[in-house]
Amino acid sequence: MNTRKYSHLHDCLQGIFPTRRGDFSLYRPYRLELQETQYKHKYNSIYLTLWYLNLSHNMFTNIQPTSGVLPFNNLLDTLDLSFNSLQGRIPMPKSSAIYLDYSNNRFSSVLPNFTSYLRYTSYLSMSKNLLNGHISYSICNSTLEVLDLSHNNFSGPIPSCLIEKGYRYCHKCGVEFLLLVLNLMENHFEGTFPSKIPTGCSLKMVDLHNNKIEGQLPRGLSNCKDLEILDFGSNQIADTFPSWLRVLPELSVMILGSNHFYGTIDDIVGVTKSVECFPSLRIIDLASNNFSGTLRPEYFKRLKSMMTKFNTTGQSISVDQFSNFVGFYQDSIEITYKGSYMTLGKILTTFTAIDFSNNRLEGTIPESIGGLVSLRVLNMSNNAFTGKIPADLAA
Repeated sequence: MNTRKYSHLHDCLQGIFPTRRGDFSLYRPYRLELQETQYKHKYNSIYLTLWYLNLSHNMFTNIQPTSGVLPFNNLLDTLDLSFNSLQGRIPMPKSSAIYLDYSNNRFSSVLPNFTSYLRYTSYLSMSKNLLNGHISYSICNSTLEVLDLSHNNFSGPIPSCLIEKGYRYCHKCGVEFLLLVLNLMENHFEGTFPSKIPTGCSLKMVDLHNNKIEGQLPRGLSNCKDLEILDFGSNQIADTFPSWLRVLPELSVMILGSNHFYGTIDDIVGVTKSVECFPSLRIIDLASNNFSGTLRPEYFKRLKSMMTKFNTTGQSISVDQFSNFVGFYQDSIEITYKGSYMTLGKILTTFTAIDFSNNRLEGTIPESIGGLVSLRVLNMSNNAFTGKIPADLAA
């Protein structure tokens, strides 16, 4: 590493960004960072032997090579253009990059064959742009571990191969890759979620909040033993309560609100006491569905993760650190709080919530819910509950 040369330009850029190779001389750097400089001019092509290029958190407005391809001849470790004001078509590095971040810009289109430039990419974020269209099945020929297309206008079906293909092998790298994070929230994806989920499912995070996904939750999700965050909120799922997910040891967040779930909330605690019961669950949202029936006291007696008092402010719930990347991928979720939707940009391990509002539940609210001493948000509004409010809740 000490043989590489670095250039860091922070808080001091003025004038026009150089557009010709002859104008740009920083002793032939291999790594270039221009973070948080508020640089406002157009960024055009620079022909350097870079392996790391970070232009994030600036005010760039244009980076449009004629072909739509950035002419880097070597494989990049990182290309980060996030948090700018870039418009038009997303430029792809000629020889691919391991880490690609185009999030928080104003990009409106991608190259028709953009997936062909992802052959060595492990992390791809195009979140919070103005992108639309369908996602080609050719994206499954990539080596993606993290795919974040959230907050755009994509539509059509979710390529089933993303979920069903399992391992993808990089011949040049000699490494097998598995998809760990799938974040497609706030788009217009439709159809059913892929159902042929392999036994060795590696998914840690599935976020499809606010799309048009219909049908049932695939039972194969129980094969995803490392799943931590599952968000199908604000879709068109018609199914019964997924009690079969209770065996997942890492599931911390389950958002199923604003769908068409129906029936009773049975089997939360399992058939026998030896069966695990959502051992890590901290946030459960079943609001605005068609659930009915009563809540039995044992529903809450085995939610152990909500029974522990916390002495710290907690850590963010995030998937494991990825190889070749610095930092963590963190998801955000939306919950209803005090009558309004609230977005949690970082989901803290100390934040616990139960939202069963806007259903047809009846009977009394069990006293056992008072044993959830770490509970921060409880919403049982707009149901048909009767009787007394549990003393621990009224205290």
